Amino acid sequence: MDEAIRKAFLIGLGAASLSKKKAEKALRELIKKGVVSRKEGEALVRKILADAKTHRERLENVVITEVNKQLKKAKPIVKKVKERAEKEGKRIVESMLS
Repeated sequence: MDEAIRKAFLIGLGAASLSKKKAEKALRELIKKGVVSRKEGEALVRKILADAKTHRERLENVVITEVNKQLKKAKPIVKKVKERAEKEGKRIVESMLS
C-alpha cells in the first residue's frame, strides 16, 4: 500500500486516540471509496491499533515516572506540614486545658 495513503489515514484518524470502532468505520469508508483493498485496510487497522497501544504505554510510563518524581519532592514538604499541624494541634489542646 502506498505510504502516502497510510500517512493520510493516520493523520485523518488521529492515531493516538483511535478506537477500534472508529478505525473500522474509517476503514469501511476507504474500502467503499476504493482507496484500499479490504486486506490492506485490515492490516492497516491492526498496525494503527498496535501503534496506538505502544504510544499509550509510552505515555503511561512517562506519566508514572513524572508522578513518582513529584511525590518524592512532595514527601519532605508533607512531612513538615504534618509536623507543624501536630504541634499547632497540641498547642491548641494545651491552651484549652489550661
